[in-house]
Amino acid sequence: MARQLFLHDGVAYEGELALFRGAHVGASRAQAHADLPGLRPGFLFRVSDGTETRIMDDEVAVHRYMHTHPSATVSMVPLKH
Repeated sequence: MARQLFLHDGVAYEGELALFRGAHVGASRAQAHADLPGLRPGFLFRVSDGTETRIMDDEVAVHRYMHTHPSATVSMVPLKH
């Protein structure tokens, strides 16, 4: 089952309801959105290359992205449940 994750102001939220309850904004105001399969992660990686921001939960995927986009920045964000 895929989990919908939203990024807003440096915090990731699982699902639209958690985003609205925690940040008081709708899904359209989120800075990034991802549908990630698997279990609920404890934290996520925020990867930004200046034009787009992505949410990732896999260190290997982050490494591959950084290899093709060397100017991208990575930060860890907590996940609010």
